[in-house]
Amino acid sequence: MLRFIQINFILSTLLYLTFLLLHPPVTPLSTLFAIAATISTSATLYLIFTLVLLPFFLSKALSHILLPLFFFTVNLLLLFDILLFKVWKFHINAMVINILTSPASWDSLYVSTFSIMIALLCIVALIIFEYWLYRYTQNKKALFKGKTIGLLFLLILVEKLSYGFADVYNRQEILTSAAPIPLYQPLTFIKFVEKHLGIHAVPKTGSKNTIQKNATVHYPLSPLKLKADSPTPDIFIFMFDAARASILSPEVSPHIQALSKDALVFESHYSGGDATRFGIFSFFYGLNATYWFNFLHAGKEPLLFEALKAKGYNIQIISSTSTQWPEFRQSVYCGVQEHIQDDFQGVPFEKDRQSTDAFIRWIEDVDTQKPLFSFVFLDAPHGYSYPASFDKFKPNIGGDGANYIAANKTQAQAFKNSYKNAVAYDDSLLGEMITAIKKRHLYHDSVLIFSSDHGEEFYEYGFLGHNSSFSKAQTNAPLIFKLPTNTHKTITKMTSHLDMPATLLTLLGCENDPKEYSCGTDLLSQDFTRSFNYIAKWNKNAIMTATHTYIYSNLPNEMFKNEIRENSTYKIVKKATGDQIEKKLFDVMEQNRRFLE
Repeated sequence: MLRFIQINFILSTLLYLTFLLLHPPVTPLSTLFAIAATISTSATLYLIFTLVLLPFFLSKALSHILLPLFFFTVNLLLLFDILLFKVWKFHINAMVINILTSPASWDSLYVSTFSIMIALLCIVALIIFEYWLYRYTQNKKALFKGKTIGLLFLLILVEKLSYGFADVYNRQEILTSAAPIPLYQPLTFIKFVEKHLGIHAVPKTGSKNTIQKNATVHYPLSPLKLKADSPTPDIFIFMFDAARASILSPEVSPHIQALSKDALVFESHYSGGDATRFGIFSFFYGLNATYWFNFLHAGKEPLLFEALKAKGYNIQIISSTSTQWPEFRQSVYCGVQEHIQDDFQGVPFEKDRQSTDAFIRWIEDVDTQKPLFSFVFLDAPHGYSYPASFDKFKPNIGGDGANYIAANKTQAQAFKNSYKNAVAYDDSLLGEMITAIKKRHLYHDSVLIFSSDHGEEFYEYGFLGHNSSFSKAQTNAPLIFKLPTNTHKTITKMTSHLDMPATLLTLLGCENDPKEYSCGTDLLSQDFTRSFNYIAKWNKNAIMTATHTYIYSNLPNEMFKNEIRENSTYKIVKKATGDQIEKKLFDVMEQNRRFLE
C-alpha cells in the first residue's frame, strides 16, 4: 500500500512541476529554489495524506475502494488546476467553485463537444490507472523508505529556511518563484532573527535592486501612444485617508462643498479596496486590487506617471504617511521617487499641517511654464486625529487617536464625532491649498480632484473602521472632479477608482484603448456605463452590483463560504436574481489574467 501512495506522490510531484513550466522562475537560483519548493509542498501534502489515511490501512475492503478514488481525485484536481492556471493565471478558488457549481454559469461557458470528449477520456483513463496501480502494487515493497524519506524531510526543512532568509534579505526573485505552486506555505521569521540572532532584515525599499522588472506582468499590453498636440492641464489630486462619501456636508466640510459647486460630483463612486494599499493602487493603476502583489514584485509604475513624464509635467507627491509602508515606493511611485515628500513628524494632524505647508510652499515657488501634477495625501481622519481648536462635534473620544480594542457599539457616535472633527480639520487644510492655487491663477484652467482611498464604518453594518468588510460605508469613496470648464453636475451612475487612469489619460491625449492598461474606462465619455464594481482585499474579493454584493474568498478553507449580501443592509441573503452574476464572474476572471505574463 505504501508503494501505491509513493507512486502517486511521484505522479503528483511531476504534475506540480508543470506549474513551473507555465510560470518559469527568472534566475538559476530561483529555479533551483522553486523546484525544491515544489517537491517540498508535494511531500508535505503526501505526509498529511498518509497520516489521514492510516485507518484505511487496517481494512483491505475499504482501502480497495477508497484509496484509488482518493488519489484519483487528488491528481484530477491537479490536472484541472494546471489547465486553469495555464488559461487564467490563478488556482482553484471560490469564484471558480461558484462557476462550476452554478447551473447558470454553464450558459456562459462555451466548451466544444471534442473538448468534453477528451476530458471524459482523461478522467476514465486516470481512474482506471489508479485502480490498476492499486492492484499492481499490492504486496510489493515500498519504493523508498529510511534514508530517502529522511532526505525529503531535510529538503522540506532547507526549503522553508531558504524562503525565510530570502524574506529577511528581501530576495524577491526567490519569494516570487513560489507564487505558482498550489497550496505552498511560506515560512517567515524576520522578527525572530532580529530579536534572537541580531540579523537585521533588508528594508523592503531596497528591493528595487533585486526585483526582476516586469517579471510577472505584461503592462501595458502595447506601448504608450500620446497625441503630440494634446492638452496638458495642471492636475491637482487631494485625498483624505478613510474619508467616506456620506460624511461630506456643509457642516463638516464646507471647502469640499464649495469645490463641488464647480465640479462633477459622483455619488456612487467606489474604491477598489477597503484599505489604503488597495485603494490607492486601484486609483493610479486602474487595475483590480488582486494585481497588487504582482506589480509590487515587478516594480512597474502606472502608465499615468509614464504619460505625465512624457508630457513634461512637474510632478510632486506629498504624503502625510510614509510611502515605504504600504510599499508605494516600490509600486505606485517607483518611477517618481525623487518627487516624494513624506518625511513629516508628529501625530497625524500635525503631519497634515506640515504636508499642507509643503504644498503651499511648492505652489508659491513652482515654475508654471511647465504643466503641474500634484498628489497630496492627508491622514488625520484615519486615526481620528485633530487639534483642540477643531473639537466641534460632541460627545467624542478626543483627538488623540482611536482605541479600537476597547471600542463597542455604544461608543459609535463618540467615535464618529471625533472622525468628523478630523475630516473638518483636513477640510480646512484643503481650503488653504485651494486658496494657494487660486492665488497663482491656476484654479480655473486646472483639473482638481478630491477623493479617498476607502471609507470608514461606525457599526452601521456591524463593523468599526475599515479593512473589515465590503459595506458601503467602507468602500463608497467621494469623487469630486473639477474640469477646466468648471462644470457642475451630480452623477448617479456607478463609478470606480478603476476608471480614474483611463479618464486622466484620455484627457492627456492617450490613444491607447483603456483595455490595454486598465480594468476601467473613461468615466467622462458619453457612453460610459458600469454594471458592477470589483473590490478586493487580502484574501477576499467582491462583485458589487446595484443591489447586492457577492463575496468570494481566495483561501482554500473558505472555498464554499461564498456570501451574497444586500447592499442596503449588508445582511446575508440566500440568493439574488437579476444580477447575471455568472457573466460578471467571467468578466472578472478575464480582467484578473489580462496583464499577467
